Amino acid sequence: MERLTFFDVDKTTFDTKSSGEKTSESLALATGRSVSEINEINKEYKEGLASTTDFNHNDFLRKVASETGVVFKTLKQAMLKPENFVLYPETLFVLRELWIRGEKSGLFTEADPEWQNEKIKLTGIIDFLDPSLILIERRKLKSEAIAKIPNGATLIDDKKEVIETLKQLRPDLKLVWINRKSEEEMEGVRTIHNLNELL
Repeated sequence: MERLTFFDVDKTTFDTKSSGEKTSESLALATGRSVSEINEINKEYKEGLASTTDFNHNDFLRKVASETGVVFKTLKQAMLKPENFVLYPETLFVLRELWIRGEKSGLFTEADPEWQNEKIKLTGIIDFLDPSLILIERRKLKSEAIAKIPNGATLIDDKKEVIETLKQLRPDLKLVWINRKSEEEMEGVRTIHNLNELL
C-alpha cells in the first residue's frame, strides 16, 4: 500500500508567527502607519471571528483600507509578497524528500480555502503535494471532514485536540504530534519536534 502523508499547515509546516510579523511590516510600509497600529487592526478583525481559522485576507484588507484610507489593491500587493510567507526551515526539504521517494503528500487543514491556497502557492509547497490530497476544511474535526482522510494515512498536526479526536475516531491512522514549543511528548502517539524526524 502506498504511503500517504497529510500535513497540517499553520504551526506545522508554515511559520505563522514570522509570516504575521512580515505581513504587518509590509502593510505598515504601504499605509504609512506603525506596525503596532496594523497589529491593532488585525486584533480587532480577529475578535469578530468565530475561530482564528476563519481569517479571510480580503475581509481583513478591506478593514485595513477603511481604517487607513489606502486602496485595497495596494494593500493586497503589499500583503501577498512571497517573502511574507514563511515556512519552517525544514519544510520544503522534507516535502521534496518524500516526493523524491515516490511517497504522496497532502494537507489536512482548517482554514478559509482562498487564503490557504494563497499560502500553499506562495510558499512553493504546492509543487510537492498531490492535488487530490489537499483537504482544506472550514471545520476539520467535523465527521464529514474526518471521513475524507484515506485509510491508513499518516497525519501530522500541532494541535493536541486534533490528534486526540482523530485517535478516538480514526484508529486506522498513523498520527504524529509535532510539538515545536517544548519537550513534552504525547502518550500513545508519536511525538516529534521537527519535520526532519519524519525522514
